[in-house]
Amino acid sequence: MLPQHTSAALVSGTLAAPGGALDPMAHLRDLIQYYTETGADYEAWSPNFNMHFGYFGRGISPFDLESMLKRMSLEVLHRVTPQQGDCLLDAGCGLGAVARDGAAAYPHCRIVGINIVPWALQQAAQLTRNGRFDTAVRYVRGDFRVLPFRDAAFDGIYAIESACHAPGVDKRELLTELHRVLKPGGRVVFADGFLKTSSPMPVGLHQVYTAFCQGWALDTLAHLNEFLRRLEQLGFEAIRVEDVSWRILPSALFIPFAAINLLSREGLFRSRALSLRRRKHLAAPFAVPLFSLFPKRFGYFMVTATKAY
Repeated sequence: MLPQHTSAALVSGTLAAPGGALDPMAHLRDLIQYYTETGADYEAWSPNFNMHFGYFGRGISPFDLESMLKRMSLEVLHRVTPQQGDCLLDAGCGLGAVARDGAAAYPHCRIVGINIVPWALQQAAQLTRNGRFDTAVRYVRGDFRVLPFRDAAFDGIYAIESACHAPGVDKRELLTELHRVLKPGGRVVFADGFLKTSSPMPVGLHQVYTAFCQGWALDTLAHLNEFLRRLEQLGFEAIRVEDVSWRILPSALFIPFAAINLLSREGLFRSRALSLRRRKHLAAPFAVPLFSLFPKRFGYFMVTATKAY
């Protein structure tokens, strides 16, 4: 049986700049505070609280943000290849938008979302009840680096723009736990931004990157090669890497419109009306179009891997 509720398990270390040694307790406190303070702002991005970028493809208008956001969810879920009766883990479920899309698209499956933020879980549960998906989807509070589940509990796992919140350039703790709770033969799928090189950034770009990480409560984006190496070391196989950077760009172009929507809706054009955290949160996504100008350093990828038998 999967537990209904658990608290996060924490370990110790030292807080540092992006990619450095991280104090997990300080990082988790910062992460909880970040989403508690800024989570409601995501409604200006997506009325359904999709907390990720969209996927542009055939049959979708580049002017329809919500359709691109949903398409991202379905593209990731498709790569998990859910089967009749499967139990899936949404590792870092936000407010549950992907889980609800999954329940609608794959009604024969059960989905468990895990999140460290109490406010987000309360909102996710309410939205899921409103959508009448609460028999197929449930939520557990916990740290996805110390998962409160038994070994081989899940048939498939996905993480959409949540692995970036785990510490380290290879996301070792997260990948180790996902490997543990995934059944042999099960698939894990990641959709996230990655660093493509470990070479030093120019000073100006590094300052933007640091502000980006601080704005979204990240330690660092994963280094793609280190991430893939860790997957192999853990025993994952059939690893597939898809560069979908160009597919997220149409949705990224909506960033200024979402920011203006939020500011005008709440009467917040006076910057002093915003907390420092919310100002950083609103500024962080503007770095994404800039990163697209450095394709040798940054990319957005889908990574799929299968746990060996």
